[in-house]
Amino acid sequence: MKQTNYHLHRLAKGIALATMLGGAADAIAGYQGHQPGPVQTLGKTSNPNTLLSLANNPAAGELLIGDEEAVRFGYFSSLGIGLELGDMNNVDKDIEELEDLLEDDPDNPLTLDRALTAQAKFQDLLPELGEKMNIAWDMGLHMPFFPIAVRSDLLGGVVGLNVSAGLLTDIIFLDAPMILTNSGSSVDLSTESSLYVKAAGLVTGSVGYSREVWQPPAFDSKIYGGVNVNVYHATLNKQVVSFEAVADDSSDDDIMDVVMDEFEENNSTVTAVGVDLGAIWAFPNAQVGLTIANINEPEFDYGQIGANCSSLTGLRQKNCLAAQAFSGEISLKETAVLNAQTTIEGAIFTEDRQFM
Repeated sequence: MKQTNYHLHRLAKGIALATMLGGAADAIAGYQGHQPGPVQTLGKTSNPNTLLSLANNPAAGELLIGDEEAVRFGYFSSLGIGLELGDMNNVDKDIEELEDLLEDDPDNPLTLDRALTAQAKFQDLLPELGEKMNIAWDMGLHMPFFPIAVRSDLLGGVVGLNVSAGLLTDIIFLDAPMILTNSGSSVDLSTESSLYVKAAGLVTGSVGYSREVWQPPAFDSKIYGGVNVNVYHATLNKQVVSFEAVADDSSDDDIMDVVMDEFEENNSTVTAVGVDLGAIWAFPNAQVGLTIANINEPEFDYGQIGANCSSLTGLRQKNCLAAQAFSGEISLKETAVLNAQTTIEGAIFTEDRQFM
């Protein structure tokens, strides 16, 4: 009974920690995991006041560097974090109350009545976590001195260079019923509830080219075109971590220790190329633009989970079996696709673009 209390106490701590991880947590939107600072306020509108426009519309290079300029580059262009958590009101208080109930006290061992009370609390809590606990967070940066825009007389346009990095993580709670077993004086509680964790680290190197392609005779305007070639180097990881398996493990690692250990075991490294196309029609006091990002839709394969469990041992085998148990809810073998995305932009502004 002492060991049972200890297991459930660790289980409660694991859920509480997972809840706190999401307490700060931002939805990952768009094909760029990290949206640079000016993009948060200006939107994906090409603006000559920020070199980060190179990351939005490939045709923007011609707007960023004047005819008499040779080069522009950033210093430390951007660093950002986004965090998001589902509706988890008062769950932490419920877990604290449950931890108090399950506190390992030799003078007050787990009884059937107390186990029934604990089971009832978890039976209400676990489905709520399964429904609402969806945590996403991302972080990203542009490398120092990037982006870079260079005017080339030889090529008759502007060459853009960019290097950025980002990390995207998603944590989902997979809930299963709390089972009570009572054999003589032995009382035990167990559950197959697990954490489903997906993460992707992405380093992107981009080379772009933009130039004026047409000057319509009937309008005081110019049309610019551009293309970006992006080389994506991705490290992907997905895993299922069983709370009960962690509680049974003799290493005394908590749930997040196990998650970090598993990250080192199930990584998949993939390199792929994506192509962006863009156009901007610029007037003295307005512009419209079109971008088609990742027109070729590059793909990245995650490492498979829940396979060949018999070849594994210990905690890793139990986590593998847990993944199989939830195969109806999650994909054990998965390919991530950077879907083609179209952005239409528009702006009106004063001639000096101080108001846009």
